[in-house]
Amino acid sequence: MTERRKKKWAEEFGIDWMDGMPLTLNQIKTFFENDNLENMLEDLCCKGYLKKEYPKRKINNKRVEDKNLPLGFNIVSGKLSYEVSKILNPEGIAPTLIATYFESKFANASRFFLEY
Repeated sequence: MTERRKKKWAEEFGIDWMDGMPLTLNQIKTFFENDNLENMLEDLCCKGYLKKEYPKRKINNKRVEDKNLPLGFNIVSGKLSYEVSKILNPEGIAPTLIATYFESKFANASRFFLEY
């Protein structure tokens, strides 16, 4: 979660920095390596936790997708609270963890969602 807030990604895209930019698969691989990463990200998209979108440029004070830039993965707005059961076992029951709480309590909390 915190990786997508880093200004280096905007510099890579050649756009103004904005909070919460989508990151490409290759960008995510720079801080999280897993042989199954692409499948895991696609699975989280299917479950509604992530979405694919283009980075946005500021045009006339509005955010506008730039389809000339590579498609990336972004957290779905309003999904800072997510039912872990949808990731671990869609047929089971589990409590809801809140990402911001989780991240403040555990150093690698953002990895939790990707290492299921």
